[in-house]
Amino acid sequence: MLAAIRRRRDGESLGRAGRDDTLRLGGKALGLRPLAALRMTGCAFFAGMLATMLGVCAGAAAGQGGATGNVTGKVVQDPGGQGIRKVIVELTEGEEGEAGKEYRTATDAGGVFRFEGVEPGKYLVEVVRAGYFVAKKSGQEWTVTVEAGKEVSELVYKMHATGVISGKVMDGEGDPIAEALVEAVRAGHTATSNEESELGRVQTNDLGEYRIANLKPGPYVVVVTPSPNSRPVPNPADKGRQKEQVFAKTYYPGTTEEGDAGPVTVPSGGTATANIALLANRAFKVSGMVSGVSGGQMTPFVLYSKGTGEYQTNLEDGGRFEFTNVQPGTYEGKVLLVGGVEGGRPAMKLEVVRTPIVVTDADVTGLELVAEAGGAVKGKFRTDENATVDWTQWEVRLVPAEEPGKDSGSPEGSTLGNGMTVTEDGRFEIDDVPGGTYQLTVSVKSEIYRDYFVRFVMDSGRDVADTGFAVTGGATLEVVVSAKGATIEGTVVDADGKPMTNGEVIAVPASGQRMRPDEYQAEKTNTQGQYTLRGLTPGQYLVVALEGAHEDVRSSAFAAKYGPVAEPVELGEGEKKAVALKVADVKE
Repeated sequence: MLAAIRRRRDGESLGRAGRDDTLRLGGKALGLRPLAALRMTGCAFFAGMLATMLGVCAGAAAGQGGATGNVTGKVVQDPGGQGIRKVIVELTEGEEGEAGKEYRTATDAGGVFRFEGVEPGKYLVEVVRAGYFVAKKSGQEWTVTVEAGKEVSELVYKMHATGVISGKVMDGEGDPIAEALVEAVRAGHTATSNEESELGRVQTNDLGEYRIANLKPGPYVVVVTPSPNSRPVPNPADKGRQKEQVFAKTYYPGTTEEGDAGPVTVPSGGTATANIALLANRAFKVSGMVSGVSGGQMTPFVLYSKGTGEYQTNLEDGGRFEFTNVQPGTYEGKVLLVGGVEGGRPAMKLEVVRTPIVVTDADVTGLELVAEAGGAVKGKFRTDENATVDWTQWEVRLVPAEEPGKDSGSPEGSTLGNGMTVTEDGRFEIDDVPGGTYQLTVSVKSEIYRDYFVRFVMDSGRDVADTGFAVTGGATLEVVVSAKGATIEGTVVDADGKPMTNGEVIAVPASGQRMRPDEYQAEKTNTQGQYTLRGLTPGQYLVVALEGAHEDVRSSAFAAKYGPVAEPVELGEGEKKAVALKVADVKE
């Protein structure tokens, strides 16, 4: 624009009397007086000149305001509609998971928030406050578009109050139990849920009291694990002749069996009370010897049971061991071998005793157990069409195999290999794998290979992709992948027919049986409610759209709850199907 300003010059300097020093824009006189005649500062002169040329206000603040926008709204409690103060409100530019500009503020005493000077763009809105949660994101404007010089207003976000479980842990006579671990897990969910408001754990104080806050309303399972240092007080009437007893892991309202646990229902904004009297169990001795251990004296030996927990001792000369105070249950044995230092950490191996150790109502002595050393699992990748692939973009893990249709006794995510990257020539090797049966799971780091699926995992000429393979001293696998994975895509709407932002679309095998982990897929919807599931193994699936946390997708509880409302889809190799979904509305 400055290049369009022209002045006539006759060899005289600007502002000399007798010359036409009028400033012109595109040949048109601007009507500005010569510089010598102006009675203003240089800053004011240029401000006035720009105002005349551009036709805008010369104020700096006003100029900035025109290039940005504002966002205002309110956060209220549902039900009730009262404003919630001190809610952190964030604006993040871009889609979910993308990095962009960020703005952060908080609500005032009336629940009102305001952003000023927001650069134009599309932003995701997030509201966070301890003691509250967003039950459903559908039906609310979680994406806002800011335009220069305009204000986005009248936004309203609804939050629900969380609840509390509190109570006291006692012995059979009502005396407090200190340092006991109390856990609350939302009924049907797992203790590894990534939703903080779906679980909680605290220790009791010296009065045996506990309080677990910030829980979403609904039914919970509450379990108490006593401290190893806590023992029942002997009964004086036994005069020292009583059998040894220990406190048992106890579920509310008073059972050692998880299946018999009663729900504790947490109200929104309220407190549920769950007082628990720890049960006492007879304790027994378990002793014997473990052979086949490559370690020496002072090697840790662990008995583990999902129901009662674990006990640990050290193997003595000849692999001898003795546990005292073991509760009734069925246990598996694990030997932990600690070697030299690798990478600054002690090198550890795990050897497994395959023979179950059953404790009922008497001491178990004279056991002769054998530890299986396990070994290395090696393998090599290839494609079914011998295509050129960058194998360094691929990763492998080993997951303990379970019987089809049976839920795992191990925590979700109990894997070996830790996402080991495949080498350039398609090879991998996972060392020190304990004896057992495993499934190989495969993942990719690059979008280029998202359409691939595992066609075969061959062990000695047999496909073990679904059944798993035994590791007894090691295993060598051939992994065949194909670029002809299937695709499901579509949109998700909420109960009001609006696009569901940041919802979760899940595809599970239609058999209802517990299959290998990489046959399950989940994807978040974008701001338009769109989703794409790629690289699916050909077969039959159930597809469902959910909001918020849910059960482990491989569990029988998930299949029972969401199977009836899921959409059935059958996929062939390389097939792409469009499936429109409505968010599932399933009552607890």
